[in-house]
Amino acid sequence: MKIAAAVHRKTPSMMTVESIPGTSVRSRILSALIRAFVRPVLVAFGRWPALPWPYRLVDIAGLLLPALRGTTREWIELPDCRAELITGPGAQPHGKVILYLHGGGFITCGLRTHRRLVSRLSANAHVPALSVDYRMLPKSPISAAVDDALAAHAWLVEQGYSPANIVLAGDSAGGYLALATALALAERGFGKPAGVLCFSPVVDLFLARSESPDRRSRDPLFPLGAIEAVADIAAAAQALTMVAGGGVATKDILGADLSTLPTVLIQTGSDELLAADSHALADKLAISGVPGRLELWAGQFHVFHAGADFVPEGKAALRRSGHFIRSLPFASQDREAESA
Repeated sequence: MKIAAAVHRKTPSMMTVESIPGTSVRSRILSALIRAFVRPVLVAFGRWPALPWPYRLVDIAGLLLPALRGTTREWIELPDCRAELITGPGAQPHGKVILYLHGGGFITCGLRTHRRLVSRLSANAHVPALSVDYRMLPKSPISAAVDDALAAHAWLVEQGYSPANIVLAGDSAGGYLALATALALAERGFGKPAGVLCFSPVVDLFLARSESPDRRSRDPLFPLGAIEAVADIAAAAQALTMVAGGGVATKDILGADLSTLPTVLIQTGSDELLAADSHALADKLAISGVPGRLELWAGQFHVFHAGADFVPEGKAALRRSGHFIRSLPFASQDREAESA
């Protein structure tokens, strides 16, 4: 399938927005299956979030999604979680590296569910990816996940990677974590990472409430109630941590100074309930003078990249993501020493 792109907005900040038209039959079929079989589960979760939902079973089911053939994997132990260094077929172990943070509403999914997606991204970018099994709700607040991402970043630096050659990436909730980690690194005096890559990012769990009933009905995956339930669980976990005296406030992405961010690529489906997050993020990046691109893929479901084996748009989006990472400037040791 040939993907065409039409640029329909450009700001002086070099933040562009592209509408990518065309929805394949395969994408429509998968969207219908998601609406029929996955959405009802999320509707139930939104109504009864206090039930003992088996969150970890979702990651176990991810065993059905193995890494691409030819991928190598290495387990990494971090202070409070595990990670997996994934080198997709054709990826080179030296140079840039991806720090990947999986989605799942801060509450589910993990290394297994995202192994195939991360290996495909690694293969397209020609660089390894460190996928982080960060701590999640409801046991740990979102700020703990950011701490785990920072620990993963520190591990990469210990392995000899320059902070300027680390690309922060994530889907959905992981998109939020990638952005929050980049901001946290800036606060700690690190230079800018190579770039930030977000697939259908969550930026503010309350933005979806402002979406029109029409967009809510078009989204095949998320009912508003499920997003509101996650917001409530996140607030409760953060409050408990703050009361115990061991936590910090959850980062407000849209309220933060985003001028410290590097180039950002955002890819999202045009009909997603969470598309409001991507639009708000792109607008704030433009105001902040951050270069980048927002790609709106017509008719695509949330994190359609995960369906790349079946959906041509997912495969095309990952090719674009790989090109984005490959095109980012490489900081050699000599250049880094000169700028120090």
